[in-house]
Amino acid sequence: MDEESKARARQALSLRKEEADILSQVELAAFPPRHQFPSFFESLFLRGIKVDRIETGVVVCSFKVPPLLTGSAGALTPGAIADLVDMVGAFAATSYGIQLKATVNLSIQFLSSPKIDDELEIIARVLNHERSYSNTSICLRKKKTGEVVANCQQLWSLTGRSKI
Repeated sequence: MDEESKARARQALSLRKEEADILSQVELAAFPPRHQFPSFFESLFLRGIKVDRIETGVVVCSFKVPPLLTGSAGALTPGAIADLVDMVGAFAATSYGIQLKATVNLSIQFLSSPKIDDELEIIARVLNHERSYSNTSICLRKKKTGEVVANCQQLWSLTGRSKI
């Protein structure tokens, strides 16, 4: 790009005095942390999850499969199952009062496909906390038949003080 083109681009992108004055009066609030803005799918799950029982290290939830989270065959998608077990596993791990940093490993065995309006039961148990990790087991099954939909193992990294 030649110098004349660069100058025209700068002029086109620069603010006029009136625009600069208006912009200088705008107060920008600090942007809230990520966890205050769940993703589109997290919003769907959080609206649909019902906590049936919670105690330290164990969370039992119910979830009715909505049409929006199903594929063309009318079954809950594997991605939706992964998101669901990830969230409920986090509920169980945080029941100890610890803060989680991130899922380090999520291993899922998909065993059956729940359909629209199937009522699911999700049971998450913390197996252990070691140093800066938490290990959780999650079982997803159909409430009516008891058929297992998915078995999961989840490894969380826990937040802690930085040594830097």
